[in-house]
Amino acid sequence: MSDKYMCKSNNNNSRLAYFTFFFNYCLFILSTCYASVSTAADVLVVVPDESLYWSSVYEPMVPVAEQLDIELSVLRPKSIEGMNFVPELSEYLANNTKPDWVVWVARRTSPSEMLDLLEKHEIRSINISNPITELQETGLPQQKYTYWEAEITSSNFRATYNMLSEVVKSAPNFGLTPPYSLIGIAGVQYLKSAQKVTAAVKTASDEIPTLNLIQLIHSKWNRESSYQKTLALLSRHNRSMSQTQFGASSAIDLIWTGNIDLALGAVEAVEAYSAGSEVPAPLVIGQGWHPSIFDQIAKGNIAMSVGGNHLHGLWALAMIYDHEQGNTLDTSPWDRVIVVEKYIASKDNVAQLTNIFDTDYWQSADIKQYTKTANEALSHYDFDVGLLVSKDEN
Repeated sequence: MSDKYMCKSNNNNSRLAYFTFFFNYCLFILSTCYASVSTAADVLVVVPDESLYWSSVYEPMVPVAEQLDIELSVLRPKSIEGMNFVPELSEYLANNTKPDWVVWVARRTSPSEMLDLLEKHEIRSINISNPITELQETGLPQQKYTYWEAEITSSNFRATYNMLSEVVKSAPNFGLTPPYSLIGIAGVQYLKSAQKVTAAVKTASDEIPTLNLIQLIHSKWNRESSYQKTLALLSRHNRSMSQTQFGASSAIDLIWTGNIDLALGAVEAVEAYSAGSEVPAPLVIGQGWHPSIFDQIAKGNIAMSVGGNHLHGLWALAMIYDHEQGNTLDTSPWDRVIVVEKYIASKDNVAQLTNIFDTDYWQSADIKQYTKTANEALSHYDFDVGLLVSKDEN
């Protein structure tokens, strides 16, 4: 072959090598750009379509997800018998793009059914709010189910007991005189969460000398049912109670209620019953937070309400953010069961807490302060809402 043709062949090879290099370089740049665009985790939230509480769980998750670069979707199954969300989630997965994560609530059915479904589809999950108690069936997170990352819950018993203790301490500030007579409006009896808080009310009455539980009844989870039952209890016990039986108190002093709707119904009943009466109106004690609850606390109609558990979804997003950033904690299965202390709202701090129901607040709230990504030395999660409140006060 002549030098002329060899030179042309070499030039062609050089051009081919150059274009091959340039083409591969472009592919690398495009794939890098695509990866940077598509790294946002796709999270599906599965919470019941009922009550003020479950709406308050999901609503702040939307701006926080935007802040953490997380794509958020929601599935809100209707209040069907048994609250088995597996059929609706199965249908969702069959007709939609598979999410990377599911944040879900265990509700009155076998949790292994949900965990089996998520394991089958290889979807990571965190359950919130209601603790899974069937540990022989499910194990702890990461034991039997690889894709079950964590559980975030609160101790309803401890929170209720502590709040009643605080109410007794502050009762004189409301013009009440010990001993304090208490009635209770709990939710439906077959719920484990309702059983825990009613047990706490009874235990507090047994152990706190100045607290007398007169009667505790169960109610549907709605305002009208609470209104009617509270009126009936006030009428019954305020007529029958005597000074000799209950010391200085001749009327109901305190009304404990099991959720937001029950508290608001009790407040309405107290207003109706006490209108024109010279007897001091009883104080309502609540379980759960909502703007309407905070408004009643500010007015003095609700003494205290323990809450913050509606923020469990935010803490789940913080953990997902860490995982997606590659900053997972080296923890045992028990450490993956995260029990968040509830926070007591009262007239002393309600002004600082009001912001948590403002969507704009969560767009800039410092959620990353709770993450390992922002704290390299973090060894365990401390999801204390008080950290947000204290910063607002400053």
